[in-house]
Amino acid sequence: MVRMSKKEKMRRFSDEQIQRLEEMFESDTKVEAKKKEEIAEELGLESRQVAIWFQNRRARCKSKRAD
Repeated sequence: MVRMSKKEKMRRFSDEQIQRLEEMFESDTKVEAKKKEEIAEELGLESRQVAIWFQNRRARCKSKRAD
């Protein structure tokens, strides 16, 4: 039995999903739980993935401003 590393198990976002998430981020950098569920369902993701994507995107945005 071959075991997969954590990195191999990581699920990446498709280009379409990223494009849609970026569009949503432009209008609102934070999403409420209900909106998060709607986005996740629309994009075929888990709500936790959406939450983490937004969190990471805010962090990237913040670090760019600090530079």
